[in-house]
Amino acid sequence: MFATYGYNKTTLEDIAGSLKMKKNSLYYYFENKEALFRELIEDEIKIHLERQAKILEKNIPADQKLILSVEELFHFIHEKTTAYLIKVSSYVEIEKVIEESFPDYKKREGQTFKEILKQGIEQGVFVEHNVNEKAKDISYLMKAISKMFYCNTEIEFMSEIDFARMLRTTKKFINYIIEAIRKK
Repeated sequence: MFATYGYNKTTLEDIAGSLKMKKNSLYYYFENKEALFRELIEDEIKIHLERQAKILEKNIPADQKLILSVEELFHFIHEKTTAYLIKVSSYVEIEKVIEESFPDYKKREGQTFKEILKQGIEQGVFVEHNVNEKAKDISYLMKAISKMFYCNTEIEFMSEIDFARMLRTTKKFINYIIEAIRKK
C-alpha cells in the first residue's frame, strides 16, 4: 500500500482492506500507521546495515570497500524497490519519511563511510583527511545522483530506472573522491 499510494495517502483502513481484515484488528498490533511503517522499515534498515557491516569486516583495501559499500546500497535499493513495485513518487516520499523518522539510520550509514575512510588512512591507502567531511560528501553525492535519476524522469515505477547506469555514474564520482585522497 505504501509502495502504491505513498506514505501520506495510505491509511490503516487501506492496509486492513488489502489484508482482508478490519481496521480495528490492525490496532491490536499497531498503535497507528506510523508504528506499522516503523516496524516495516526497521526490518529493512537492519538488513541493509548488516550487509554494510559485512563489507566493513572484509580484509580488502579501503578503496575497494568504499566501492563495495556504494554498490551494496544501490543493489539494496534496487532489490527492495523492485520487490515491492514502488512508484517513483511514492519512493521519494517514503525516503523523506525515513530520513525524518530514522535520523539514526542515515547517521549509521555515514558512520560506515567514516569507518572505511579511517581504515584507508590506517592502511596507508588514503592520505590524512577529514573523514567526517568526506563521508558527508559521499552521502550527499549519492543522494544527489539518486535524486537526479528519480526526479528527472517520465517513468512511473522504480523498477524502470536504469540502476546499472545510476551505479556506474555514482562509482565514477566516488572514484574521483578516492583518487583525490589516495596516497601517491
